[in-house]
Amino acid sequence: MHIRNATTFCSCVAFKKTSIWKKFLNVFSEKSFLAQYFETISRVPFKSQHNSYNMKKTFFLAGIVSLLVTLAANAQQPTQPAPEPKKTGNPTVDSIESKYTLSPMPNPMTTEQIFPVIGQYQSSTNADQKVTITLDDQNKGFVWIDGLPQGRVKGVMKKAPATYKIPVQKTAEGTEVPEGTLIFDKDANTLNIVLGRPFNDADPASVLATTTTMTDESAMTDNAKVTKTKGNKTKTKVKKPQPWVFTGTKIAQGTAVNQ
Repeated sequence: MHIRNATTFCSCVAFKKTSIWKKFLNVFSEKSFLAQYFETISRVPFKSQHNSYNMKKTFFLAGIVSLLVTLAANAQQPTQPAPEPKKTGNPTVDSIESKYTLSPMPNPMTTEQIFPVIGQYQSSTNADQKVTITLDDQNKGFVWIDGLPQGRVKGVMKKAPATYKIPVQKTAEGTEVPEGTLIFDKDANTLNIVLGRPFNDADPASVLATTTTMTDESAMTDNAKVTKTKGNKTKTKVKKPQPWVFTGTKIAQGTAVNQ
């Protein structure tokens, strides 16, 4: 019943509107532009005009919303300089506040800065001998020492940044390597390697005070047995072997590459 009443109402409104447009047509000439316009409008049903208006309104609002979203996304706020600290006029207060100002972030540290021991070293006693130290591929706490007469030797970091213990090991050439110590002094740019003395956890550098640089020939001589005869008694003493020591200076990176 309600649907029928609504349909009848719309038909009546459309009929009345059509009559109104016909009256306008009687006033204006049929050849005039305005008469043609009113005649076209009178032919469009009232319901179709209402739907068309709603669709245009919807598209218009959607366009405005889209434009606003685009402008908001592309808007760039200008970078403003950091405000300068305000001075209170009290020298004591200003001096205290100046200590707590934010400093720029430092650049990230390089691998060479984190592990200063890596690099190439020139022997201080033998111009033809060079030692190269590199990091282990799997564990950054290990280093490999190349260029020693014993062969390729492994070191284990015991104290950052550049104190390493050389454990007892056998090289790929089959050479037995005794326990030792490796220390790089960054300030002096000097590398010290001592083989044949236990690593001192409390004071690793103490081993350097009781060692002297040895050649391979002197190391073999020191291992010889000394026999003393007194009357009918013979005493045999084995002289304690001296440690093997390497001391060298780090070669600058550009110079090491050229060599």
